[in-house]
Amino acid sequence: MKFEELKSPYDLETFIKEWGANPEEGPYDFGEILALLSACLDNLKKYALEAEIEDIPEYLTDEQAKLIKKMADYIPAR
Repeated sequence: MKFEELKSPYDLETFIKEWGANPEEGPYDFGEILALLSACLDNLKKYALEAEIEDIPEYLTDEQAKLIKKMADYIPAR
């Protein structure tokens, strides 16, 4: 699937999950993936209710939760 073919949020989710799997569609771009993650975080900060934030673990697999915790270890305290 190419980016131009996206028609729904589900298509976008599928595209992001598979981005990088097909070299013919272009190179994997770590920076762009992080930009998308950043946009998602900004959206959650702006629109998510506290009760929804508390429910985040219910939406994540164990592997996803471990990755988030691992990434957080690399973020210095500010």
